Amino acid sequence: MSKKKIYSFDIFDTLITRQSLNPTGIFSFLQYELMNNPNYANIIHDLDLITNFFSMRIKSEQLARENSNVEEITLDDIYCELQSQFGLSDFEKKHLLDLELSLEMQFLFPIQKNISLLKKIQLNHLVIFCSDMYLPKNYIEKILKKIGLESLKDYIFISSEVGKIKSSGTLFQYLLSVFDQNEYTINHIGDNFHSDCYVPIENNINAFLYNNKTSTLSLIENMLKTETNNDTRAIIEYIFGTSKILLLNNPFSDFKQKEVYNLAVEITAPLFVPFVEWILSEAIRKGISDICFLARDGLLLYQIAIEIVKDLNYDLNLHYIYGSRVAWKLPSLNEINDEYINSILYEPKPKNLENIAQRMGLELKTIKDFFPSRLFNVDLADNDLQEVEKIFRLEDFNSKIMKVASEKRNIIIKYFNNILGKSNKMCLVDLGWSGSSLTMLSKIFELSQYNIHVSGMFFGLFKNPKNSLNEPAEAFSFFFSPENADAVSDLIPGLQEVFECLIPANHGLTIGYKYQNNEVLPILKTYNNKGISEFDYTTYKKGILDYSKLYRLNRINPYDHNWLTIIPYLSVLFKDFKINPKKEYALIFSKISHSVDMAEYSFLPMAAKLNWYNKIKLQRMYDNNRYLWYKIKISHWPEATFKM
Repeated sequence: MSKKKIYSFDIFDTLITRQSLNPTGIFSFLQYELMNNPNYANIIHDLDLITNFFSMRIKSEQLARENSNVEEITLDDIYCELQSQFGLSDFEKKHLLDLELSLEMQFLFPIQKNISLLKKIQLNHLVIFCSDMYLPKNYIEKILKKIGLESLKDYIFISSEVGKIKSSGTLFQYLLSVFDQNEYTINHIGDNFHSDCYVPIENNINAFLYNNKTSTLSLIENMLKTETNNDTRAIIEYIFGTSKILLLNNPFSDFKQKEVYNLAVEITAPLFVPFVEWILSEAIRKGISDICFLARDGLLLYQIAIEIVKDLNYDLNLHYIYGSRVAWKLPSLNEINDEYINSILYEPKPKNLENIAQRMGLELKTIKDFFPSRLFNVDLADNDLQEVEKIFRLEDFNSKIMKVASEKRNIIIKYFNNILGKSNKMCLVDLGWSGSSLTMLSKIFELSQYNIHVSGMFFGLFKNPKNSLNEPAEAFSFFFSPENADAVSDLIPGLQEVFECLIPANHGLTIGYKYQNNEVLPILKTYNNKGISEFDYTTYKKGILDYSKLYRLNRINPYDHNWLTIIPYLSVLFKDFKINPKKEYALIFSKISHSVDMAEYSFLPMAAKLNWYNKIKLQRMYDNNRYLWYKIKISHWPEATFKM
């Protein structure tokens, strides 16, 4: 007669997980609550405990274990130790203990695929719970009720009740004494290699390891071990704890969709949700009510912002603005100067007259009468470009272009006036790099005498943008600034292109504006980037918005947090992604092409597949001088190309 099977499940990080990267993240949240909620000043009177709760809570647990006569302790044991250290009243002790239990429940989320597996197994086999946990059994029962498993409350074997632990094997030995080994075979499932795999096997119990970590989250987890600022620790725990929940609950079964979703919640959202938080907090601090997210990099940022501000009493107007360097460059000029000529004719070299017109934001027919017929429908040689430059410097050509520029300025001002109304202060949001979008818009407003103060908030800046007077503009950057841009120099080439492809839009480049039914509408370049559809923009956007919604749900931070304190963690996240991308992520990016010029006339793939010989050859070249990658024009992202 075959033995009956019992399936034993670990609970924490197998069936449920916290919205924190580490289990101790709850202690960071508790300290954050104590320090930022003024109500606790009248309840907890020891300032040292409030400002050091995280470390004191960990220390109290260690002392409680050292002083215990049994293998496992209870939550009450821990708080008795804390009470002894700080001379807490019974009221203070109970309040802190209850607050921890409340936060535990608030930040707990089910791991649905494992719960579904459990319910499937439950149809034919006995299911029990076996967990090392100091929380009381009645609290575990509440957790099981929260995740729909209250029917199994009679089969809870936890260390705090039994006084034995998995890690030493005594809790598994206790299970073997409860269930007759001649009648039952026990199979245990958990996430800890030692306690849930090695130890049960040593005790003749079958074990199945549930791997719930990614290399990226482990990297951040290791960084947190040395963090001394609790506000920073709490927010990092929360940012990446939110990622962890969504990674463990990925809703897709298709491999490609699963990896696209993982990319969104593991890399993109943790990078850009804090950026949006910083934008909102800076706008509030500076008294700016109109925040304009510039197309196209601003589309997902705008959608993140819309989600974050829900239920928050922020006096902010969020706008998605259609615009680009192509649409704004010409209208920002009051003369054709050397800088403009170089950007149109030489940086990089255009292919033909059509390409030149596109860079100017014009249709070729607008300027065709100035050029000899032999220059049409041919690739331009260097001497042809010199001839074109001479035409650019003609007074008649200059007059024509400045007239067109003035007309374009008028329609741009009408566009902004329709959006901003009587507002006298706005902030332009863009990824950045040189901040040229802010420079151009400032000049357009100045030349049109449009009375509005405009500042810029950027993800990163290599140099400071200028205003209409050619002075440093009012610009602020999040990830890096001209003063510390050296910190990202090792991520070139491909830095800008990777960031831009992390927040794509599913519409074409803004190349101008038009009047239609008394409205000003953007003119968009035909959108034909097949890679975006193959990349699965819908799944990607879902991941980012799922993250934003979950992030908003238990949001712990006030708007005025100093967001720049978390930049070291985001730098580690991005550097690891850029320099050592997962092969699955490299394959996703291989479907995307990115332009090599601002008019999007020519493209390169983000990552390209090479044969083994070229891969070795180019890897050696890149290791010797990575800037040569710009010349070979194979792809934008060398490290991803080498992973293909």
